Amino acid sequence: MKWLEKEGYVKKVGEDYVATDKLGALPLYEYVQAGMPTAATDEVQAEINIQGFLVKKPQTTFLVKVKGESMKDAGIMDGDVVIVDQALKNPSEGDIVVALVDGTDTFTVKYFAKDKQGRKYLQPANEEFSAIYPEQNLEIVGKVVGTFRRYF
Repeated sequence: MKWLEKEGYVKKVGEDYVATDKLGALPLYEYVQAGMPTAATDEVQAEINIQGFLVKKPQTTFLVKVKGESMKDAGIMDGDVVIVDQALKNPSEGDIVVALVDGTDTFTVKYFAKDKQGRKYLQPANEEFSAIYPEQNLEIVGKVVGTFRRYF
């Protein structure tokens, strides 16, 4: 989180981090083919503000860098940044959440799930990791509403 603050993408407000307006509008082109190549177009469809596109409620949103491989099959890789909306603390089964388990002070990102008895647990997206069944409590910090990564 410190590097995002240092780069000016988030700022600390009390105990929370909120997104800044650092990113301006960028051109959005119609599409790029992910299958067979097609003729290129340089027609701009619109301009979008990356922050506005990724963050709907800046006052309840924070960013956190992912460490580890437990969500790789969901496309969330080590080093990615997830966008978390703290206002969304009542997830549906299958939502990706950031949570605290059994009073620890360490965040984890996993799928929110319920077993046949209705017990809530956290499911990783990597078969090398086990599901996390809380012994005492499961605190949902917020729902993951997006993710991004840098390649440089």
